[in-house]
Amino acid sequence: MTHAEGADRLLRTREVADMFGVDASTVNRWAAAGKIRPAVVTLGGESRYRRGDVLAAIEQAMHEDAEATRKDNTDPHLTTDLLGRPQ
Repeated sequence: MTHAEGADRLLRTREVADMFGVDASTVNRWAAAGKIRPAVVTLGGESRYRRGDVLAAIEQAMHEDAEATRKDNTDPHLTTDLLGRPQ
């Protein structure tokens, strides 16, 4: 892997959005909420994100989703029928 492909590579908002499969405005909302932090903000006000930070955010989101799913599936008060519908 070259340096340009490495964790320090800076990505534009659109590139981050493409990695997550969302619109660029969603990435901007995540940044405003502190879920993902730009490494650099240009003089023109455009954010740049480190590739490694983005990959870590994706991994964290996947871990949180898996944990929430596991927690939902182990709730002793939750019962479902054979089709998975709540009873």
